[in-house]
Amino acid sequence: MNPWRRDGRPLTFAHRGHSIAIPENTMAAFRAAVDAGVDAIESDVHLTADGHLVMLHDTTLDRTTDGHGPVAEHTLEQLRTLDAGVRSGGRFRGERIPTLDQLLDLAAESGIVLVLEVKGADHARSLAIADAVADRLAARGELERHLVSSFDQVALGAIRRRYPTLDVAPDRLPEVGPLAPEAVVAQAQAIGARVMQVLHTQITRELVAALHAADIAIWSWTINTPAEIEASKALGCDGLMGDDAEALVAAAR
Repeated sequence: MNPWRRDGRPLTFAHRGHSIAIPENTMAAFRAAVDAGVDAIESDVHLTADGHLVMLHDTTLDRTTDGHGPVAEHTLEQLRTLDAGVRSGGRFRGERIPTLDQLLDLAAESGIVLVLEVKGADHARSLAIADAVADRLAARGELERHLVSSFDQVALGAIRRRYPTLDVAPDRLPEVGPLAPEAVVAQAQAIGARVMQVLHTQITRELVAALHAADIAIWSWTINTPAEIEASKALGCDGLMGDDAEALVAAAR
């Protein structure tokens, strides 16, 4: 039985934390998502120059911090000096780039699930990050608690072969454009995924039906307006992922 399938209330996923109101991928955003009552947090993972795992979406530091240049060219010590709340207009100044262990500790304390999205400028980098994330989950005894996601389905397949009990949640490829439901099912089955993540504008009743017939859950992202949230619910999506944790929880009741 697939634990990610939902016949009733869909699961709620805070995209980069409660990022509609708080700087994305910060502990403040993650804690706010927990306080809102979400089932899970989705966040992005990179490797530092000295091999540490940190939570950041972009391959570079410029958009979300007061730093500059590629994440991969900075050590953890260097990243810890940066302000990840600098774009917030003052309220969240001083927020730091979290490590994966900080987020895993929060998940353990609160009982939520994590969807850890592997980033990377190319396949080699994505594979290195995926390997490091899977190894860290294994070391903590949490392989069967959280999921790893990515657009790099090859990297996800590689860590699934190493750790068969680890669930992965690939993103549909390509992200947009016509694609037969059977092809989406085949993408998930090729790597043993029990979840497929799909951009909300690409979801149809036929796709949901095909995935469910194969016992594969479908998660809709990134849905931020009431209309988008209700549309994904009406289509029968098993998971709702968006920036507004409070709105998702209210809609899923």
